[in-house]
Amino acid sequence: MIWSDADVFAVVAEEKSFTAAAARLGKSQPAISQAVARLERHLGAQLLSRTTRRLNITPEGDVVRAAVTEIRLAWAQTLRELDELRAPSGVRAVPASGHDAVSLLGVVSWDTAHLVLAICSEGSFARAAQLRRIPRQTASQRVRSLEQHLGTELFTRAATGLTATTTGALIISVLRRAIASWERAYDQIHRPITSTSEQSATALPSPIRLAGFSLAIPMLIEAMTVRLPEAQFATIPFDPAASMNELRDDAIDLVFGYAPPGSHVPRLPGVTTQPILDEPIWLAVSDSGPHKDADELDLRDLAEERWVVRPDGPLRRLLVDSCEAAGFSPRIEHAVSDNTAVRALISTGRAVTLSAPGVPLGAGLTVIPLRNGPHRTCFAAWKPDRIPHRYIPALLDGLCHWYFLTAQQNSRYWTFLIDNPGTLSDTQGHQVLHELAHPHTTDHHSGPGHR
Repeated sequence: MIWSDADVFAVVAEEKSFTAAAARLGKSQPAISQAVARLERHLGAQLLSRTTRRLNITPEGDVVRAAVTEIRLAWAQTLRELDELRAPSGVRAVPASGHDAVSLLGVVSWDTAHLVLAICSEGSFARAAQLRRIPRQTASQRVRSLEQHLGTELFTRAATGLTATTTGALIISVLRRAIASWERAYDQIHRPITSTSEQSATALPSPIRLAGFSLAIPMLIEAMTVRLPEAQFATIPFDPAASMNELRDDAIDLVFGYAPPGSHVPRLPGVTTQPILDEPIWLAVSDSGPHKDADELDLRDLAEERWVVRPDGPLRRLLVDSCEAAGFSPRIEHAVSDNTAVRALISTGRAVTLSAPGVPLGAGLTVIPLRNGPHRTCFAAWKPDRIPHRYIPALLDGLCHWYFLTAQQNSRYWTFLIDNPGTLSDTQGHQVLHELAHPHTTDHHSGPGHR
């Protein structure tokens, strides 16, 4: 079993094209076809159905794609934990070139993953090699090669034998989860669902109760229903203080939200979280006012501006905290709850406010990049026992496509995402960047503002 074949298949499924997958991965089209064929032979299942006009994913292919997505998400979480471990010393636990969940898992073969787990359980290269029926020298070479790729030692010698290092324990944990994900997928492909309870466990909730950005919900729902036509949604505004707890308590099914600046994405038992974007907060101004042509503004220079913000809640706290961090207290002259009134005050030049660059503002307004401004982490969250894994790629793809659509409407945001790919998360955000760089309807070099 070669895990890299599963990675290749997932890209083909995402692109719905062997040609596009080959271009994205930098491989020849025959090599892509051979990888998918090997995977199909290994699984004994057809993953793609081909017609003269399109490439379709079979139900078995959906199972494999969901397993690969689960492995990517687990690896991305491990990378974040490794970065937290190395943060005090400033030494990267994983090289920067390795921050791609697909390529990293692609170099770990099925046999090497099982070998690492055997060494962990046996505490000895010799005994692990014997269990895996390979020479001890081969076992040592495989582990050494993996350690060099990851930039960290997996094991250390102790009086009782080999023990996992702190970073090694994280790698071992994700390999164990990856093997479990793949074995579940294999079992699901080869064991038909027969009982009513099993069928309900693999079905989407109807409707899916979604907590999301209130101004983004209409476009977001459209992007997701294109990918999952069978899905129905009931929506509520995202609340940073409450939505994740409501997800944990099964009051909602899916969250597309953000962690306020200076805080981490919340992690709760039984809840899977996936960071999507490190999003800057910009300044919303009148498109006919004095700032309209500015390429960038410094938040520290805005002490004399008049601000409009909601009477309470996270946006007000964000404004106050950000301005105070920049050295001044904001002049809040308008405390308004109604979005229409906020837009009117800004468009007529009577106030400014902080805004995410992707929020649809409407006529008469524009957003200007802020130097020394705040950032927030946008993320998706769900409970695997509520949203089956096979549907997650389509939902996350819809979210990523929403960012693409908003960037199309804002030339500054388009340029920012192209110029700052590091703001995008490793597992899903690269899809946003890929769509920005290779859109079907326009050339990204000209940008949305030049169409």
